[in-house]
Formats: sequence, structure tokens, C-alpha cells
Amino acid sequence: MTVFAPSREAEAREFYAAAQRRALRVGIALAVVVTAFAFVRWGRGVGVALALGCLVGGLNTYWLARSTAAFARKAVEFADPEMAARRPGSAGILFQYALRYLLVALAAYAIFKSTLFSILGFFAGLFLPVVSLMFEAFYEAWVSYRRGL
Repeated sequence: MTVFAPSREAEAREFYAAAQRRALRVGIALAVVVTAFAFVRWGRGVGVALALGCLVGGLNTYWLARSTAAFARKAVEFADPEMAARRPGSAGILFQYALRYLLVALAAYAIFKSTLFSILGFFAGLFLPVVSLMFEAFYEAWVSYRRGL
């Protein structure tokens, strides 16, 4: 394990703490650019499907981050007997997981009923958060290499 000077450690924490905000900004920028391109290149049906896919993919990623944080919080609370006695049930967290997949399935079904090409646009939009996180991973690797974080 590498031991950093306090200032370098604070710089590293600050840099990595901003990762989710950076990935969100990149995702929004990519969604706007790719959706505009789809509207121009393939028309309204694919453009709308791609925009809907981007929206559902972004919401899915956001809810996944919130649910994961909630599960981690529950695990920590479960380890502390005093906090475990006061904690609410996990039904809300499980409901969010089910709702995420239901939303994706309903949107895919609605688009699938229109055209096959639109469903491809929808799935491309669902994939957009993955591309955004890949950009963030490459950026983090480059910055950590350049700054020695």
C-alpha cells in the first residue's frame, strides 16, 4: 500500500469524490450529441427512441447508485446492534430494484411495438451510461498516472 503525504491524499480524495459528477456531465453531453445525430441521420423515430433509452439508462444508473449506497448503509447498520434496532425495513430498496427493471421493460415493449430500428436506438441509449463510465475510468487512469495519485 502506498502512503501519501496528507496534501496528496486530500487531493486524491477530492479527485475521486467528484467521479460521479464528472461521469454524469459526460453522459449528458454524449446523450445530447448522439441524440441530435440520430435525429438528423435516422429520423424522429430513432431519435426519440435513443433519447428515451438515454433517459432510462441514466435513471437506471442513478437508481443503481442510490440502491447500492442504501444496501451498504444497511450492512453497516446491521453490524451495529444499536442501529439495527432502529432501522426501517428493506422493502423500499427492493421495490426500487424491481421498479428499475419494470421501467426498462415497459419502455422497451412500447418502442418494440413501433419498429425494430427504434428498439436498436433505445438499446444504444441504455448503453450510454456505460460509455460515460468508461470515459471516466480512462480519465481517472490518465490523471492518476500524470499526477501520481
